[in-house]
Amino acid sequence: MLVIFIGVKVNKSLKNFMAVTLALFGFMLGKACVEEPTPDLKAQNKLFSKKTAGVANRGIKRAIDPRALRRVNRRVAAKTVKDPRYKILVNNSMPWKGEKDALVTIVEFSDFQCPFCSRVEPTINQIMDKYKGQVKVVWMNNPLGFHKNAMPAAEAAYAIFKLKGDAAFWKAHGKFFHNQKKLSPDFYKEVAKELGVDMTQFENITSKHIYQKVIKSQQATGAKLGARGTPAFFINGKFLSGAQPFSKFKVVIDKELAYAKTILARTKNKAGLYNEIIKNGLTKKVAQPRKKNNRKRPGTPDPNKVYFNDISDAPFKGPKDALVTIVEYSDFQCPFCGRVEPTVDQVMKDYAGKVRVVWKNFPLGFHKNAMPAAEAAHAIYKLKGDVAFWKAHNKFFHNQRKLSLDFYKETAKELGVDMGKFENAISKHTYQTVIRKQMSEGSKVGTRGTPAFYINGKFLSGAQPIANFKRVIDKELKNAELMVKKGVAKNKIYETLMKKAERKLAAAPQRRRPNTPDPKKAYFNDIKNRPIKGAKDAIVTIVEYSDFQCPFCGRVEPTVDAVMKKYAGKVRVIWKNFPLGFHKNAMPAAEAMEAIYHLKGDAAFWKAHNKFFHNQRKLSPDFYKETAKELGVDMAKFNDANSKHTYQGLIKKQMSEASRVGTRGTPAFYINGKFLSGAQPLANFEKIIDQEIKNAEAMLKKGIAKNKIYETIMKTAEKKLSAGPAPKRRPGSPDPAKVYYNNLNGGPARGPKDALVTIVEYSDFQCPFCSRVEPTMDRIMKEYAGKVRIIWMNNPLGFHKNAMPAAEAAYSIYKLKGDKAFWKAHAKFFKNQRKLSSEFYTETAKELGVDMGKFENATSKHTYQGIIKSQQMQGAKIGARGTPAFFINGRFLSGARPFEHFKKLIDEELAKAQAMVKKGTSKSKIYGTLMKNAEKSVK
Repeated sequence: MLVIFIGVKVNKSLKNFMAVTLALFGFMLGKACVEEPTPDLKAQNKLFSKKTAGVANRGIKRAIDPRALRRVNRRVAAKTVKDPRYKILVNNSMPWKGEKDALVTIVEFSDFQCPFCSRVEPTINQIMDKYKGQVKVVWMNNPLGFHKNAMPAAEAAYAIFKLKGDAAFWKAHGKFFHNQKKLSPDFYKEVAKELGVDMTQFENITSKHIYQKVIKSQQATGAKLGARGTPAFFINGKFLSGAQPFSKFKVVIDKELAYAKTILARTKNKAGLYNEIIKNGLTKKVAQPRKKNNRKRPGTPDPNKVYFNDISDAPFKGPKDALVTIVEYSDFQCPFCGRVEPTVDQVMKDYAGKVRVVWKNFPLGFHKNAMPAAEAAHAIYKLKGDVAFWKAHNKFFHNQRKLSLDFYKETAKELGVDMGKFENAISKHTYQTVIRKQMSEGSKVGTRGTPAFYINGKFLSGAQPIANFKRVIDKELKNAELMVKKGVAKNKIYETLMKKAERKLAAAPQRRRPNTPDPKKAYFNDIKNRPIKGAKDAIVTIVEYSDFQCPFCGRVEPTVDAVMKKYAGKVRVIWKNFPLGFHKNAMPAAEAMEAIYHLKGDAAFWKAHNKFFHNQRKLSPDFYKETAKELGVDMAKFNDANSKHTYQGLIKKQMSEASRVGTRGTPAFYINGKFLSGAQPLANFEKIIDQEIKNAEAMLKKGIAKNKIYETIMKTAEKKLSAGPAPKRRPGSPDPAKVYYNNLNGGPARGPKDALVTIVEYSDFQCPFCSRVEPTMDRIMKEYAGKVRIIWMNNPLGFHKNAMPAAEAAYSIYKLKGDKAFWKAHAKFFKNQRKLSSEFYTETAKELGVDMGKFENATSKHTYQGIIKSQQMQGAKIGARGTPAFFINGRFLSGARPFEHFKKLIDEELAKAQAMVKKGTSKSKIYGTLMKNAEKSVK
């Protein structure tokens, strides 16, 4: 029933009743007029009540106008954006696979060089298999700027699509992802030729970049809708970001299938279904609502505070009396630093005369060209001034892939630099001290990565969009203008701000991660016969576990030097080796250093230590010999020690001691036994040291001698790390309490067939973490001899170029020669990860007596690749997304865990299995029985 009041004066209560009645009536009609419910009904009601507040005086038409309702819906969608649907059009100019008129269309924005894009492809294949006939995937390119091969690969793939169609595109797509490390013009041509593409047309298209504009328009579409990284998916317009597990896709797809069926039942038009679903979708990304949160992350600068940065003797651009000074800490090899430079240029343009930029170097240790580039640029600045520096700066960033000594010389020459002085400065590392000082200054105020900016002292981290710079700059401009009004000269603004600025970052609270040392407890570390610097009777002893090839270990050394300077006489540092398995030079460097220490003592050790860290990229046998010779070491004894690996046993003992008390990575520090992990800022060291000095001084008052402080602390120290609670389960990962199904057919095994506990290991021969866990697996087999067996399953990750070929080679050896030969090859592959290649696989197979004709035939024809992919698919279904991953009698354990974590789970499963045997289950049937009720996939 519809009642219309026209021209009638009503009282307030009746008026309110009418408003509510009309609002409800309009709302019901609105739901009929709009195909899809709005994202937030509460918000819709709120907006509707506003629209109907005066409805009695305006008539009902406005309240029930479908166009008005649609406007309300759009406003609600824009305001709430809870699970919005986006309007993204697809057509035949885009590669697709699946059912043409599928109920669900997945638009995938991806990048052929992106490792995460590669990682998600098995999941997409699983979706296509699971939802056969119901889903189609449409490919859109989003080649990221810092992937040099991404755009050329996108152009090549799109050319293949245009010249040869969808089927050829998807074959090329598969090959590109399986061979990410081979991406190059020659590789694209090879693939195109294999697929029967007209090569004249292909080469013409790629050389003239004919489809680059199309690809850039796809990128722009994605960016507009919020797809800034890769991979990104729109499932019937619903956004899903990243290399998500199958379960995450399944939740969205199942909902969209149900929704699509309701639309199809109404429209009866399957061909137009997708367009019908997205027709009212958003055409650009709307910011997700966020609770206001001004809290900073622990260990980072407070964005509301001003931090001190010395800008003397640093290149700058912009006026000296600019109201706003931006100090930029950057790295010439860093892709994110390169990406932010156009933004910095735009800032200089938009705020001309008001802003200046000051450059400070922060070359990251894992960028081999970063320090040499910084030295070259600083030499150009010192020899030729600001203008020449900024020209060199631009050239370095525009040519990041060319960074080399010859390139620096070429640039300096072009800029008219005195080449004699330039080459002398570079060869003698004249400006390296200045650069390290800048890094130390940056670290003090919280700079840990690049790029990092301090805008009039206010911190802004990373390659941020210009809007984020403007927000801070505009605020600082207002502050500076107020200071000028109060009489502060323009050229004194920055100096005035710095007077009250924070000189260092406050120490962050150290949160304990699961299964790491408790920072409140002291842990035992033996320091006998170890290299030492500092006073022997220092009241604070820092035991440092480190790795000469580790970039983070190199990065923390200036901080350790600052500690020694600040606490002179009170602190000593003890060195212990912890060379990580995936650093090929780490163990040889550690052996060389041990030889130098034992043959020449502490002073020589620390000189070599500094040289090794300053030249991490030069680490090699020749470099170790050169260093030892310079230090006057007996070379005959040195060479003998290294060739016979005299000190390797001692190093492994140090590693074992460290692992016992929770050291898993490098650098790791024990400050009077208290744990501190990683390349932490100085403030975090100071916090622990200051407390330990107080504790030590209290011990002195009680009569304990200075030289007995550490020994006394160690008497009651923890000898090993107790196994803590298991880490919390991440969404989409297996439940550690549940048993998951693994088909063991076709997997190499070691251990008895009737073992009570079966460990299924998903691994990758190129993965450094997989290599790191192998000694733990060996220990398990030794300590649980006869009770445990290990089944190997391949999971070669797409971004490891040698992983799939190595898996194929190892599996071929297994099929042709059996389990024993496989495990010998397995051990050799892991010990020689840097040598993985076709020649190495052939050499290994030959050594093991494999029939070489059959081996070469199997690897060349990829005979076992299908089995390996099926193993990957099986792992993906039950949540084994990364490597290594383990299922212990079906229970999940992820990553390169310490022995204690495996032991806990194995002991539990042994007890269960023994109970099953008592109830009559034969030992050989234990695993099969467990699998009968096991989960087939992650929910």
